This record gives sequence, structure tokens and C-alpha cells, in this order.
Amino acid sequence: MGKYFVFLLIFILLCCTSSPPKKVDIVFYYWQSRFSLDSLENHYLKVLNTQKIYVKAFDVDWDEHEKKALPLSELTLNNSWFPPLEFIPTVFITNRTMIHLPAEKIEALGDQIMRKIQLKWKVFNWASPKEIQLDCDWSSQSRRNYFHLIDHLRKRHNLQVTTTVRLHQFKYPLDTGVPPADQGILMVYNMGDLNDPHEKNSILNLKTAAQYLNNVPKYPLKLQVALPLFSWGVLKRRGKVIALIPQIKEKARSVYFRSLSETDFLITKSHYFGELYLYEGDQLRQERVNIKELKETVRLIRGNLDYDSLELCFYHLDQDALEDFSTQDLKDIQAILQD
Repeated sequence: MGKYFVFLLIFILLCCTSSPPKKVDIVFYYWQSRFSLDSLENHYLKVLNTQKIYVKAFDVDWDEHEKKALPLSELTLNNSWFPPLEFIPTVFITNRTMIHLPAEKIEALGDQIMRKIQLKWKVFNWASPKEIQLDCDWSSQSRRNYFHLIDHLRKRHNLQVTTTVRLHQFKYPLDTGVPPADQGILMVYNMGDLNDPHEKNSILNLKTAAQYLNNVPKYPLKLQVALPLFSWGVLKRRGKVIALIPQIKEKARSVYFRSLSETDFLITKSHYFGELYLYEGDQLRQERVNIKELKETVRLIRGNLDYDSLELCFYHLDQDALEDFSTQDLKDIQAILQD
């Protein structure tokens, strides 16, 4: 009887001390101007049980000639049927817009953004959004205006407002400020210097990520996490970056690419590469991420981010990007964060 009681007590203690898996939902960004889901993209949404997508509605940039903020790259719809998803409008706002826009016009910009989104969502026959995400790499010069914009959208339009948070903003909140949003989404990518000749991968560098994520005090805003699935080619001419070429595959390289290293190539003859004209002497660095790097990155996140539930947002929902990662790969990443 005594031994039975001891075993029962140990079992109860183990049950009480073990914590349940954390809730981690997979969502995606959709970052193209024409919204259309193909069979592969729909397959990923179904298998991963994705319930919502952050859809780029348009960009906002400062027009120096007209001296005002203007919408660019507005979203259009390519087909009329979509799976039952929540479509969250996302608006990319350039930092220079927030710097140049007079403070007294901030609220008017917020109202214009909402009118345009509500009209688009109505035309698309999508449910009126209850959430909006703003994507802006704010600075010390722009943060007052940007934070005012967030605050206005939340209060005037009764919305949940999410904002992107870059790694430097996450690590140094006293310097960059903390936006008055409902939550942030930590962008764990695009962390390197494109112009650095020694940079091997500006999209995702584990050493750089660790410098930003390790031993950082708890961020004052609830955070979700965004991870990269994309790749690109960094095109340099006379030592300066002039273009980013999305999703360059090995099979797409022309015979005029001479390998300098595993990731660097020299253009040996001027020619068109898609719609872009490459000149002899140009250099191209191919940057991509792999599943091993993503798993190591989420282990860093798990060890340094405090959360009970989490949205794991992949950038982005695109056939070319998805071909490099299986649905099981993405489930494995999700499982690491659930532990």
C-alpha cells in the first residue's frame, strides 16, 4: 500500500509539473499585387490548417513632386473563389512618408487608408476587416508620426492594429520606442547589409539573429513571429546593389553566369534575364534559406521569446518559395515552437 501511494504521488506530481503544448498557428503573408491562389498554395493552406492571410493591400510612399503620400501597387483580384479565410489588410508605409508628412495630416492619412481598404474588401466580397497590419521601418525621426497613425486607427476606427517590428527595434526599445499597437510581428529576416562585400546571406544569418535575440529583456508589446521562405539574387554593378531579383533557381541561370563561389556569380556577357538587362561585369549573389537554418532560428526564438500562444507567419505564400519547403518542413518548425 505504501509503495502504491508513493508511485501515485510521483505520477500526480509529474502530471502537475508538465506543461501543455503551446498554441502555435501557421499563417502566411501574401505579397503580390494580383491576388490569385493556385493549387499548390491552396494545398499548403489546407494541410497546415491556415485560417488567415496577411494580404498586402497597397504601399504608401511620399511623392516629392506632389508633396503628399500616395498609394502604390494596389491589390487586384484575379479570381472570385477562395477558401474560407480571414484576409487581413497589410499596408507597407515607407519611412520617408512618415518623416515628410506634416503631423496635422496624419489622421487624414489614416482615414484615407481605411476608406481604400474598406472599398477594396467590399469589391472583393471579403468580410470587412477587424484587424489591419502596418509595415514600416520607423526611425527616431518618424516614430512620433507613425505612432500617432497607429493610435488614430485603433481609436477612430475601432480596429486591432498590428505593426511589424524589426530586430533592431526589438533589441533597443528604449532607443526606437514601442508602438501603441495591439501587437507586433517580429520580422526575423532581412537582417544583413546588402552592400557589405563580406555578407553571405542578408536574408537570414544565424550569428546576426543570435546577437539580436539572445538575452533581451521582455518586449513591452505582445509579439508574433515572421520567418522567411523566399530567396533572391542581389545584383551589383560597379560594387553597388542595383536590384534584387526574386526566387532565382539554379535551373534559371543562363550560360553567361560564371561561378565565383557557391553563392556568387559573374556575368560574362550582356543579356536580358527575364525583364532585367544584365551587363558584362555585373555580379550576382544568390541568397536563400534552408530548413536547417529555419529550425535553428526558431530554437533561438523559443529560448528568448515569452509566449503561451503564437502566430507563426511565413513570408510568403508563393509557389516558387513553397517548392523549397514541404508542408512537413513547416509543421516541424511549428512543432519546435509548441514544445
